[in-house]
Amino acid sequence: MPLVTGEGFGASGWEQDNDRDVLGMVSGIVEGILSNTARGAREQPMLAAAVAAALAGAIVGSVLAGKTRRQTPLQEFSRKTQRNVGRATGLDLDLGTAWSIPALLPPLMRLLSNPLVQAYLRRAISNMISSRLSGRA
Repeated sequence: MPLVTGEGFGASGWEQDNDRDVLGMVSGIVEGILSNTARGAREQPMLAAAVAAALAGAIVGSVLAGKTRRQTPLQEFSRKTQRNVGRATGLDLDLGTAWSIPALLPPLMRLLSNPLVQAYLRRAISNMISSRLSGRA
């Protein structure tokens, strides 16, 4: 049997010949599902009530679980760090997002301009380099 291409489609192969578009087809499917569900609810009201109660219980349970969920250790640390940094610097930063990086640049530049911090960084970098070079020899 030969393979027939473009059957039931328009000239380009993508358009449908009939007037129903994808939205119309989807709405027809949804309408069929809803009408069958309504007919089933009329024929078996106890089953419909049980399904409705199960759905309501699932929704209420997920809402309650979301409210009472404990924070992970990383979330707890981030919250405490954000509070401490905000208290120390006067900045309100959310350290858990990348959007907080531009807000960190001014205090970082002030910190790097401190001679004590510069000396500490120079010493740390030189120690790191010397330990790596001594380990290779």
